[in-house]
Amino acid sequence: MGWQNPYKLLRILNKYLKNKADTLLFQTNTIDEMGKKVVKTTIMRQLWAIIQETSGKTVAGLNDSDLINQIIGKLNSKQHLSSEDCCIVSTYLRSRIPLIREITQ
Repeated sequence: MGWQNPYKLLRILNKYLKNKADTLLFQTNTIDEMGKKVVKTTIMRQLWAIIQETSGKTVAGLNDSDLINQIIGKLNSKQHLSSEDCCIVSTYLRSRIPLIREITQ
């Protein structure tokens, strides 16, 4: 599954990125100027690539916790995550469940 219409993706992302604070997770540092822990950009790119590859049927058949665990498991198999990164990614995914479900349908 690819992004046939990148403008559709941008509209969906803009709908869910309510303020600039949401973009803090895309920084390359592990801690931003406000002390909030963030994930490296490479991890975020891999994370969204995994979400892009996930079929809508798979997503529809999973509850939120199972979906998050499956995505983190796939991410961890591609790049070993520290327990801290797993926690941050899990929190990030939990806040993006509606977006993930909309993108994959």
